[in-house]
Amino acid sequence: MIITKIKLNNFLSYYGEIEFDFSKGRNIVLAENNIGKSNLFNAFYWVLFGDIFDKTKGQINVDLNKDVPLVNKMSIEEAQSKDSEEVTCSVELYFDEYQNDSELWKNIEIKRHVDLFKQDEDWVMSTSYLEFGYYFNRNKEVFTNKEDVLLKITDMFPANIRPYIWFQGEDIDKLIDLGKGKDFRDAIKSISYFPKYEQLEVNAKNALNHVTNVKEKKERKQESGNKEFERVQKKIDVKRKELIKEENRLKDFEQRLDDVKSVITDLENKLDVFDDFQELEKERTQYKSEKEKWSRIQKDIESQQSKLFQNKWILKGIGSLITDADKNIKKYEKELNKGAVAIEVPDKAFLDKCIADKKCLVCDSDGKTILKKIKDRLIAQEEAFKRKDKNQQLNNNLIRFFSFNNEIQRDVTTIGEEMTRIDDKKEESLEQFIKATKLYQEADKRISNLAEKNGITVGLAIKQNKDNKAGYQTHTRNKSSYETTIHSLKYSIKRITSELEELEAKKAKSFKGSVSGIVEIEIEKVLTKMFKAISNVKDKELDRLLESVESRANEQFHKMTDHNKAITGNITINRLTYEIDLLDKNEERVIYSTGYKSILKMCIINAIIKLNEEISTSYPFISDAPTSSLSPKHSHAYYSSIDFDQSIIFTKDFDKDVIKDLERDKSVTKLYQLTVEGSGNMNDTFTLKNTLKS
Repeated sequence: MIITKIKLNNFLSYYGEIEFDFSKGRNIVLAENNIGKSNLFNAFYWVLFGDIFDKTKGQINVDLNKDVPLVNKMSIEEAQSKDSEEVTCSVELYFDEYQNDSELWKNIEIKRHVDLFKQDEDWVMSTSYLEFGYYFNRNKEVFTNKEDVLLKITDMFPANIRPYIWFQGEDIDKLIDLGKGKDFRDAIKSISYFPKYEQLEVNAKNALNHVTNVKEKKERKQESGNKEFERVQKKIDVKRKELIKEENRLKDFEQRLDDVKSVITDLENKLDVFDDFQELEKERTQYKSEKEKWSRIQKDIESQQSKLFQNKWILKGIGSLITDADKNIKKYEKELNKGAVAIEVPDKAFLDKCIADKKCLVCDSDGKTILKKIKDRLIAQEEAFKRKDKNQQLNNNLIRFFSFNNEIQRDVTTIGEEMTRIDDKKEESLEQFIKATKLYQEADKRISNLAEKNGITVGLAIKQNKDNKAGYQTHTRNKSSYETTIHSLKYSIKRITSELEELEAKKAKSFKGSVSGIVEIEIEKVLTKMFKAISNVKDKELDRLLESVESRANEQFHKMTDHNKAITGNITINRLTYEIDLLDKNEERVIYSTGYKSILKMCIINAIIKLNEEISTSYPFISDAPTSSLSPKHSHAYYSSIDFDQSIIFTKDFDKDVIKDLERDKSVTKLYQLTVEGSGNMNDTFTLKNTLKS
């Protein structure tokens, strides 16, 4: 069974109609986070089962939760702009063929759509409509009754296999628990013919018990009064009651063991989650510290900027004052030297001689008028010289000011350059602050999601972890005690069964009458052999199945991990408990990380699917970000090791060089890359498909 195409119309981030073609082999869809990978995965699941997956809420049935924003928001905006009152959202899925027990269906088409109606000011989503069509004996069969369609889909995809063939990376822990043998045992049963052997064994046991009861009634009647027979029969009755009691105790302790393993696994998961919680808390604290550090740097930079700006502004102001002073001094000097003759002419000595001789030595004039003018000239000279000294001082000061101004201008330039550097530093610190804030918010959100998902109360996390550790230790002791009891009970049952066989032989010897009339004796012998043979075959087939799973899982495990020699070993399934572990060549348990735990689970899941593919039907394998917890090397190794008839993988774990390798890889039949267009607001943002290989 191969998916050939999926067609989306206004589904989640996919605006308008968009198609993806698929074929046999590996089909890969590449995209960064929040681009549309999970939405495409949800398209497959919604068209078949009416559900979508939400990372925080889990699986959601859209028909029962009409608040789910299923319809693309751009299509709603467009409808509103055109005054339209209806938008259709649909997904169509196409398969080549499917073979069930009685029919071969070809060209299968499954369609699901919802309509969005405008009622008053609100948009209301309808219940989904479902259609199933295929060709059978050249005639097209179409089913629209939802119950009939769901029966057809269940025929194609039984509920017990769905979780293993279609899953998201974060759900791997839910699919299989390495320490919970019952989960794995149930998984093996769900995809293999092993339950038929179990049913045969039950039928043979019931038939044997019935024949034995009939036989013993006839024996008791015939041998009535035979003391030895009655004595042995009483012992057999006692032993049988003892056997039933021990078998019931065994079932009880096996159930207790399953229950305590389940509790231990849950506690281990909680302890692992707490480790993750602590790591996240450490990250959050680190990002908070980073955020506060860059906030302080921002404030320091702003303080420096403020001081430098003030200095620069003041210094630039001084430059204008110096220029004004220069202008004023020159003006003063100009006014100082008004008149035809300089104030220094004649000089003071000449004027003093004129006064002493009481006449002008130039024109020989005398008289009070001339003498007064000479005295006035002398007084004017004295005042002028005083002003000249002041002017000279001002000139000297101005020269110093100009020198200082040049220094100031150099400082202004230096301060300007420093401010530019500080601006760059401020921009860098702002980027770091925004980055640290974003990382802190993401870590905070992840902590909240982790706490909500696993029932962790943030304020009580440490106390809860202590309680979990105490509970883990208690239940581990109980587990050990139950295992010891079970081992003892199995030995006891084996001993009692052997004693019963001996008593049956003694009883046969004690017969006095004829046994030829009791045909059930021979029938019992035949049924006993049949029961033992069926039990033996069942055990051997189970062991063969487990060996097959181990072999396939180890083949993939080594492909994924051979580049890392730090951890080596083989995946091993315990034949009694069905627990899965990694053992070294000395059969010692290998201690491995959370990442390797995911690798083990993925290898086991893939082995189960591959086994089912060989036993019965080939299903398309579809997974969204299955390697989100792995390193790039492990991720690439995982994708390279997948060899189902068809796999469709959504992932972000490839760089440019690997993409080139994928384009050249013949086993990769389709390669798409998703991008996004728009501002980031859902009202104008949508997912685009780029075909890299078809």
